[in-house]
Amino acid sequence: MPVPFELDYKARKPLSQQAADGFRTAIKEGVYADGAPLPTLRELARGWDVSVKVPAQAYDRLAREGYVVLHPRRGAVANRSGVRSWNGNVLFASVGFQGGFFLPHLLQSMRMELEAANLRFYTAIVPVGANGKGVDLPRFSSYLTHPYDMVIVLTDNLPLRRMVRKAASASLIIGQANRGSPDADIELSTLAAEREFMSDCRKAGVRTVTVMTHSIAKLSMPGLLRSSGIDVRVVRLERPYGLEIGEGLQKAAYDYWISRRAGSGSALPDLIYFADDNISLGALIAFANLGISVPRDVRVVSLSNRGSRLPFGFDLTRIECDPVRMGRDVAQCALRRMQGSNDGVKFVSVSSYIRGDTFPL
Repeated sequence: MPVPFELDYKARKPLSQQAADGFRTAIKEGVYADGAPLPTLRELARGWDVSVKVPAQAYDRLAREGYVVLHPRRGAVANRSGVRSWNGNVLFASVGFQGGFFLPHLLQSMRMELEAANLRFYTAIVPVGANGKGVDLPRFSSYLTHPYDMVIVLTDNLPLRRMVRKAASASLIIGQANRGSPDADIELSTLAAEREFMSDCRKAGVRTVTVMTHSIAKLSMPGLLRSSGIDVRVVRLERPYGLEIGEGLQKAAYDYWISRRAGSGSALPDLIYFADDNISLGALIAFANLGISVPRDVRVVSLSNRGSRLPFGFDLTRIECDPVRMGRDVAQCALRRMQGSNDGVKFVSVSSYIRGDTFPL
């Protein structure tokens, strides 16, 4: 029996997941009737030129979802009429994410994982206060009156975390990178990548670093650099009230560099670390207007999201987060929690260190 579709070996999505997605779609669309045999593991492995493990994992996943029945002698058969209906509701809520590159890819990855397990997936942006700061807890509490089986929240706001813990039948709290959140179920960590970056700074003889951020939480990067004898200055940018996060941070970074060069004319630091894609973008546009060559005149490092693009074709050194991988990891952790598995805090490393023009190979 020939393979019904091809796999993309260059895609970020695992081959077993591609195989499961392909057969799920085929069964839903009626390509395989109820009880129809599916290709054997050996046929698929030979046709796709992969190990038998790839189709085996795909069939196991589809069997858990109800799309496939595995018989000891007949092998895998389609189970189109036996697919379960929705059996749960999951809410994902975050504070401050208002679009950009990261959120859509994160949510899409989570949605695929959870809806494959027959869970309905809802999203919500936690509203901020009337002055644009803080969290509007009373308004958010209205979301929690709905019967969600799991609430996933990405925030460092302790009152919001406590509200979710108390109101939700099950919850999954995601802490932000390297914040040491004791009550988080998952903590996103960039520490290993930051240590690689620090090592390159030492090798390159970097003396001064300006760290630009919009977060009010404690960053781990300045402490790491200072421990290596590097002088660090932290600049906290505040987006203008009324602007979306992305546009606001771009404007804040642009205005900072334009005013700094125009006002003082002082030399730029050895290296600038931008703790946000949008801050990088705003500053690079300012550099271009000021006639500053990047990264020849100034070395630049960015905390980025995988797949995002900076202007002018720069290949900047970056500590990169993959929102697709992050969404998949968080969804799998949520599924384990809903199934009653509670194996403690999970530290999910979703960052990698990519050496670009800043530190030439």
